[in-house]
Amino acid sequence: MNWLYLKLAVIQIYHCTFKSISDETNTGGAIHIENSGSSTDGNSSIHKCTFDSCRSKNGGAVYIKTSQFKRYYSITNCTFKNNEAISEGTSGGEGGAIYFLASCGYVFGCEFINNIG
Repeated sequence: MNWLYLKLAVIQIYHCTFKSISDETNTGGAIHIENSGSSTDGNSSIHKCTFDSCRSKNGGAVYIKTSQFKRYYSITNCTFKNNEAISEGTSGGEGGAIYFLASCGYVFGCEFINNIG
């Protein structure tokens, strides 16, 4: 089960540690963000967080998916270490640290160590 599972939400996450969180049947081991349709406007950010040894089907640590062009996501100064996206035959296994399927966003100043997928 994801630590944070968010639908139609705007989030600001600062200085958090996510360790050994696993959801091998779903997406986003630690954080799953999914927005569709017409929901609240706003940008989301994850800043100075550590993701260590998280696992899921896609996006070992973080999964972000939206079809909204007005949404903007930023992931800055985070550490992603030993996270894994698990492959199940022909599906899954994408985005060892981050799975990002959105129009606008950036990842800046992050450190990626030994992530698989």
